[in-house]
Amino acid sequence: MGTSKEWREKAKRLDKLFDNQIITLKKLDCPEKVIDILKRHENEVISFCLHIRIPPNRIPFLPVITPAYCKLEELMLMVRNKKEKGRVFPQVAADRYPVIDAVGSQPFLRTRFDPYFVINIEDGTLNKGVEAIRAQKKIISNHRSPLTVAESISLCIHTDVLSRHFLWAAGSRWRGEYRIPEISLTDFGEMPQLANEDISNCHEFSWGTASCGYRGVG
Repeated sequence: MGTSKEWREKAKRLDKLFDNQIITLKKLDCPEKVIDILKRHENEVISFCLHIRIPPNRIPFLPVITPAYCKLEELMLMVRNKKEKGRVFPQVAADRYPVIDAVGSQPFLRTRFDPYFVINIEDGTLNKGVEAIRAQKKIISNHRSPLTVAESISLCIHTDVLSRHFLWAAGSRWRGEYRIPEISLTDFGEMPQLANEDISNCHEFSWGTASCGYRGVG
């Protein structure tokens, strides 16, 4: 695990990341109840990350606001690009929340009802240009999980991932097995939007499928 100095430095970086994420959510008018739930798990999340190896190009953790606490429309409003707020495509807004797949049979990969944290996040760069279903199979074969739609929105809230590539939220589905949620910028390149796409069409060079190593810390 390294020297005590390295341990302290890592803990300091994780503390700062946690604080910055909470500050971001507050600035975006995240419900106070959600923030209180997330803050209660600060020690647990940081302790967990201190005891595992996280590659330097990965995000140690992200807070996830579940649909039980915020609708997709509310979550997308927290995704910003320049001065533009995110939106849910009308076709999706009229639909139900997507059914979440069994994204992992292991307990550490199951989703939660209450707000929680995902750990050891890869932002989709490794699978950029790979068909969403192929990317999903590859991710699962490495004992990881593709991010759900709520988790993918969190990635967009706390990073500038959409400036590098768009996202397939391959851990979720709309209308059974056949449509995957997607997060992109509009044709004008400004407004973030959440839509969905037929599985057979999920293969574009400028898209990626993000993943996590653990979920449910919280």
